[in-house]
Amino acid sequence: MRLLVLATLIFAATPVHAAKKKPKPKPAPVTGPVAPASPAPQDVIVPPPLPAAKPTAPAPTIAPKPAEPKVIKASAPKDAFDFDLLDKPKEKTAADIQKADATERAGKLRRTMLLVHQALGFTLMGVSTVNFVLGVLNYYDKFSGGGFTNNYETAHLVSSMVTTGVFAGAGVLALFTPDPYDKPGRWDSARWHRIIMATATAGMVAQIVLGFVSAARLGSLDQRDLARTHLIIGTATYALTVAGGLTYLF
Repeated sequence: MRLLVLATLIFAATPVHAAKKKPKPKPAPVTGPVAPASPAPQDVIVPPPLPAAKPTAPAPTIAPKPAEPKVIKASAPKDAFDFDLLDKPKEKTAADIQKADATERAGKLRRTMLLVHQALGFTLMGVSTVNFVLGVLNYYDKFSGGGFTNNYETAHLVSSMVTTGVFAGAGVLALFTPDPYDKPGRWDSARWHRIIMATATAGMVAQIVLGFVSAARLGSLDQRDLARTHLIIGTATYALTVAGGLTYLF
């Protein structure tokens, strides 16, 4: 009984049976031109929004390795700067060693002989000065009104012999001194010394000859002329001897 009453109430509450539908009004007749009917609006289907993309972490960037610079070696031409400023030392042979030893020994001997030569040279300047003064006094005594006393004849003879001996000793040392070093010919003090002393040697020889000839012509008319020539050449020889010695000082 309860079920029946409940079913009756539900049926009565439905809208179909609660109110009847009203009839739709009929459209009025159209007398004019009929406008095209507009299409019925269609429902716009809006697509559902897409889900927002989740932010993704940026991928780690790997920096590229810098390219290593390529070193390009420039090849110089074969003839550019391809030389040595100094000659490369060559391997010494037994002959080279012997030659070097001989050169060293000759060099030591040369230094010793030149030292003695210089000592004799300065000695020569001293004794030739004494000899020149005695020669002038002897000439004045015999041929210029000095009274012919012969006070200077013996002293001049001794000084002449000493001067000649020292001159000859210095000359022999100069001639036989070894010279193992190759030197280019140039006009230096050594060359001027040789030229001057060679001229002085010629004057010394002439002095010796004229001295003996003048002494042998004692009492002759030409003795005075020979003595004067002996004095002139002696003065020139003395000047050359001093000049030759001074070439090593200046």
